[in-house]
Amino acid sequence: METNAGAVVLDASCAINIFATGRIREIAIAWANRLAISKYVLQREALFVRQYRPESTGFEKAPLDLTDLIQEGLISVVELADSREIATMVELAASIDDGEAVTASIAVCRQGSIATDDRKASSIVRKRFPETRVISTLDLLSRWACAGSVEQSELKAAMERMRIGASFIPNRRDTRYGWWSAIVEA
Repeated sequence: METNAGAVVLDASCAINIFATGRIREIAIAWANRLAISKYVLQREALFVRQYRPESTGFEKAPLDLTDLIQEGLISVVELADSREIATMVELAASIDDGEAVTASIAVCRQGSIATDDRKASSIVRKRFPETRVISTLDLLSRWACAGSVEQSELKAAMERMRIGASFIPNRRDTRYGWWSAIVEA
């Protein structure tokens, strides 16, 4: 399935992070069903989150299953589609990992945005492709929080699940770091 121009293409870390919140459906809806993930990332990188299992002795790996969201059209699965996208991916793969290179190439070539928390990937995309918007996990959550009028306690719980399930702690340079800190420390 191809993505429309303007899609937000998730790298593995952002997909894992928002899945771990337990609120990925609501987050996808808040982004007006514009989220996409490459087949490469879906099949090779975004595989597991950690979930608490009280019946065991703590946390276990749980599969990151986006099947229902994909079938409902809330998240699109995309692939490199032409020689321009492949050439851009190869160029980027010399500097960043393959999953981020595929994700960035699709976002760049289709006039979309890349969702990544990787500093190196973010920096390279901003320098080489300044017209491409770089979105962080916190940007994804902020849109959901605003669009859904999410209670602070609910948002804090989602952030805690993300911290545990995806080992997510945002970079202090993230423009929404202060927002995140205020919520998790409340």
